[in-house]
Amino acid sequence: MASANHPERNTEIWPEKGVRDRHVTISIYDLRKLPVPERLELVENLWDIIAADAHLLPLTSQQAEELDRRLADHDANPIAGASWDEVRDKMQKNP
Repeated sequence: MASANHPERNTEIWPEKGVRDRHVTISIYDLRKLPVPERLELVENLWDIIAADAHLLPLTSQQAEELDRRLADHDANPIAGASWDEVRDKMQKNP
């Protein structure tokens, strides 16, 4: 795995969304030479790959506790809060 401390080390990246059978090996040093928009595009592509596999990440105990707390709050008072449509409409009216 490449790191800022070892710029000579290489990392594998997928240059195109959804393309996993073709990859490029590039050093962190070379990544730093890319224009910022290209680096952002690489980050976006990497994030898309991570997001597609997010279901494989286990919840932390804190996340599970928070979800349990929110579900208990909802069960205790199901009419509290707002629907997504209400929230979206309010955000669009007051950007």
